[in-house]
Amino acid sequence: EVCSAVLTASVLREHAAPALNPTGSARAFYRPDVLFHGPRWQVLERVGHDGNGTVSASLPEGATSSEAIDGAHQLICAWAGVVHGWRGLPVGASRWTLIPDAPCGRVEVQASTDGDDVVADVSVWSPDGTLVGSATAVRLRRASDWPSDAPTLPRGEARA
Repeated sequence: EVCSAVLTASVLREHAAPALNPTGSARAFYRPDVLFHGPRWQVLERVGHDGNGTVSASLPEGATSSEAIDGAHQLICAWAGVVHGWRGLPVGASRWTLIPDAPCGRVEVQASTDGDDVVADVSVWSPDGTLVGSATAVRLRRASDWPSDAPTLPRGEARA
């Protein structure tokens, strides 16, 4: 078993407002040896990081919770690649809480490493800045090396 999930009704926990404005295009990450997703799942638009494990990305207009979840995994993978030199694949999470059918405009993660795993907490925001989802202990496991010529994550701008 690679991953399992149990769906239950829950309430969103309070989260601080997004810390970063993503500043750089994510387009260069979508190539077969980096983020291998086809056009339908290329959901990261702009990305940025703060150098301390916080990474943020904007999502396309009309993004769904499924796209936000996949976008969070992609963003965590990109962070692991840029910071640690390897790509990871999702293997679990302690909890995902999302408002059904809520529009999703941004994902922000706070990531750290635990051996060959990346562990991250995720916040999902609507286009108007309302918290519409969160996750705790999202885990990606090391799967392959990050290409040496892969793009880097640009610095995000701190939000006032």
